[in-house]
Amino acid sequence: MKPGIKRVRDIMLPLSKYSVVPHDATLKQVVLHIKNAYCDSRERVCSRAGPRIVFVVDEKGNLLGIIDLKMVLKVLIPEITGGVGDKFSIHAMSIAFAEADASLFDETKSAFLARVKRNSEKSVSEIMGRITFTIQADADVFEAISIFLNNEVESIPVYEDNKLVGVLRDRDIFILLSSLLS
Repeated sequence: MKPGIKRVRDIMLPLSKYSVVPHDATLKQVVLHIKNAYCDSRERVCSRAGPRIVFVVDEKGNLLGIIDLKMVLKVLIPEITGGVGDKFSIHAMSIAFAEADASLFDETKSAFLARVKRNSEKSVSEIMGRITFTIQADADVFEAISIFLNNEVESIPVYEDNKLVGVLRDRDIFILLSSLLS
């Protein structure tokens, strides 16, 4: 490796910054992990900077997939984030609210909350995203830049040999590049 060329390990976030759950965990458990990493419960404020992905592993600790905030929302609230049929049903409910009294709204709100709670019991193995790209910690950042630019990924799991050691995010590459301009 040429002097001055950064390696992935130099700019990645260590695995300790992220939550890891077993493949049989529920979505509710993932939500709590993301909330703990992403939000300050004392201040009741969530940061845009906190980790918004959770790693899913098997019994031996091997990485099986990830779950991010968008996946969580799509499963918890499919009628809003789903397909045309799901979106049509939410618009139909809105029309019903406009034409009915407030008691219908309370019933619909209760049904919505029940659906969210029911959906939160799904197993993460049903909904996790599969890992399509990984990178070695000793790789130079140019290899990582190539993966980011040629694929639609926002983060790449980083391995040292066969052990997951961290995550490289597109933001980490941006910060490195912007520091070269300062």
